[in-house]
Amino acid sequence: MLNSVKRCGKDTDKGLQNAMNSRMKKLTGTAIFVFGSACYFFFAITVAIARLPDTTMGTQLLFYLAITLIWLVLAAILVRWMQKPGSV
Repeated sequence: MLNSVKRCGKDTDKGLQNAMNSRMKKLTGTAIFVFGSACYFFFAITVAIARLPDTTMGTQLLFYLAITLIWLVLAAILVRWMQKPGSV
């Protein structure tokens, strides 16, 4: 009885656990997003510096557009995972 809180006839323990899982997911996702974005952009810039100096501006534009779209897809997958309710 002490471990569970009943409100309106519902056991809210599960709700509290889900809220904590959602918070933890968002914290973890934010850390992954910040660290992953930094690593991804350093990688992209390194590839660009190594491969693109002698190319046309159009090729460089296509490269950066492709890199950005890939990042957007990966970020969207991460944000979608962060927004899912807890797994408890």
